[in-house]
Amino acid sequence: MWIYIKLAWRNILRNKRRTIIAGTSIGIGLASLIFVDALMIGMEENMVKSATASFLGEGQIHREGFRKTQEVEKTISNLDWVVSNLKNEGIVQHFAMRTLSFGMTTSAANVSSVILVGVQPSTEKYLSQIDEAIVKGSFFGNNDEQAIVIGSKLAEMLEVDMGERVVLTVAQSKTGQLSQDMFLVAGIYHFNVREMDSGMAFVHLGKAQEMLALGEDIHEIAIRFTDNTYGRDKSLTFWSKYSQYGNEAVGWTEIRLKWKPLSACFS
Repeated sequence: MWIYIKLAWRNILRNKRRTIIAGTSIGIGLASLIFVDALMIGMEENMVKSATASFLGEGQIHREGFRKTQEVEKTISNLDWVVSNLKNEGIVQHFAMRTLSFGMTTSAANVSSVILVGVQPSTEKYLSQIDEAIVKGSFFGNNDEQAIVIGSKLAEMLEVDMGERVVLTVAQSKTGQLSQDMFLVAGIYHFNVREMDSGMAFVHLGKAQEMLALGEDIHEIAIRFTDNTYGRDKSLTFWSKYSQYGNEAVGWTEIRLKWKPLSACFS
């Protein structure tokens, strides 16, 4: 072994120019590979963050069939069991409860269809970036039950600004009867995504539950894990554990492929 090392060392020193050129080429090649690998990893992380951080979360729990039909009566079963177990899940960093329903927003100038989302501001800020995208007002900063947060395109369409009134109309659970209430615009957000800026409106969770006649029930729990790779790992026992009692738990990759409520809103 020592003889081979000695021969190799002599060969390296025999033609210094050749050695420098070869060493430089190898170094540049390795540096390029490391740079490209780091770039791809960074791009992947940014793509995942872009896909999940704005609103979806890294995983969600619904009643079976809700993602396809978005029927108001399809609320999460055994909600107390689900929530209490999520609080003790080591891989769950944050979760937020929501209601979702189709509705109509009406102003003095215009009317538009929307997806009405009921949220808890204190938990929603950990799952979505609505509060960071506010360009006017605040994300329920005054804690007014009659406050509504809408997108910039929807505000333009309805010709409303901060503090102005809009009327929301939704169909109640089970009976299908129409429910209306008046809200004051408390915040306007801008994501630069047409579907979100023109097709979504946010109100307090309790108010949405009242309008939809849901009681304490909800339609969705959005989840953020301690590691963003969990949302793509279909082998996790987490998914089967929470796909019980008529519910289904899915990761963000499946959500993006099979659930398109915003598209339905404009079809």
